[in-house]
Amino acid sequence: MSQSNKVLILGASGMLGSQVAKAFEQYAPQFKLILQSKERFTRSVDLFGYLSQTGASTVINCIGYLGRDPALHLMINGCMPRVIADWCDANGALCIHISTNAIFEPHETRLWFPEDQPSPHTPYEVAKAFGEDPRSYIFRASFIGISSTGRGILSTLLKGGQFVNRTWNGVTVWALAKRIIDVVNHFHGEPKALIEHVHSPDVITFNGLAKHLGSSSCSSRSENDARLLGGGLKFPTISEQIEAYRDALNNDCY
Repeated sequence: MSQSNKVLILGASGMLGSQVAKAFEQYAPQFKLILQSKERFTRSVDLFGYLSQTGASTVINCIGYLGRDPALHLMINGCMPRVIADWCDANGALCIHISTNAIFEPHETRLWFPEDQPSPHTPYEVAKAFGEDPRSYIFRASFIGISSTGRGILSTLLKGGQFVNRTWNGVTVWALAKRIIDVVNHFHGEPKALIEHVHSPDVITFNGLAKHLGSSSCSSRSENDARLLGGGLKFPTISEQIEAYRDALNNDCY
């Protein structure tokens, strides 16, 4: 068990990582944040060495790759999370890993639970499933937020851009970030292995989400690729989460 108060956020400049950092500043100022954002680790030995330099007692992995290179999917989404878990296990640190509900089969009504077996297909899905090291505290989630590149679904809806419609019961980055802080407050510096599904209690379509936001955007087509999560905590409805996220944005929490 690590005795330091250092929390390392890997991928701190991304949509989720930046929001997690802001949430820590607001809700958990007792922790010393280490924000990793510039380095791209291509060798496990370099990542392991970097982790050793930080001396963190909690490591939150918000790094993810969504491109088209299968090799990068395997390295970033699959292998690197295992290296992080190795280091945390060797140093008595809490390892938090952000996975995805996309490791399950698409289904518009079936709720997938933590004990269900994944069935990944694409290089992204396979790598994310492999990255779920059993020594980590794993969050399976699907989240939306304001993207620095402007390509996120929430950015698209707020700008009135077209989108692909789907059925969804994910969460906002702000809701996920606050849940991560709850776990860190409880288990900081204490290795904890668990799979938790983070999801909204209500199911909505992106068309419905656009209407809730007062957006003038419309879907370019319909896509039946819902992967509905179950077995998680009772979160606010997605409309309530959106309002809380807007408040956070207005209060410069992004």
